[in-house]
Amino acid sequence: MRKQVIIIALAALILLSCFVIVSAAGTDWTLRLVGAKSPVLLPDGGVAVITGSKVTTVNADGSARWSWDAGGQVKYLAIDAAGNLYAALGRTVFKVSGTGKTLWKADSYGDIYSFSVMEGRVLVGWANGLFELDDKGTLLWEYYMPEDC
Repeated sequence: MRKQVIIIALAALILLSCFVIVSAAGTDWTLRLVGAKSPVLLPDGGVAVITGSKVTTVNADGSARWSWDAGGQVKYLAIDAAGNLYAALGRTVFKVSGTGKTLWKADSYGDIYSFSVMEGRVLVGWANGLFELDDKGTLLWEYYMPEDC
């Protein structure tokens, strides 16, 4: 009996982890998005989340704003002070305006494993090194790890 209860509890947790409920503080709304992950708070109180190959944005009142399709599974999402979103997937980093328009994209030499945005600069880690882009997508520097590491 105890084993059945544990199995049912684990199954319920797995099913619940497939859904993310986005809710803004001080509001009376919730939004259920299947497979949503990595929520970021927008400067105006809205929310952006990864939903598979898309980035979905919602206004602070819970109404839909816009959705942007990256064309592949988005792994990382970040935002800058101006409200621009940065999405990383596979070997590519995108900068998307606060209205959902692709501003630029930059490719890495390998799959992206880490991603950070600070002061308009994007630091990207991949299997063999690091590189940094400015707010226009221009490469500032890159570092390759020696092959014997």
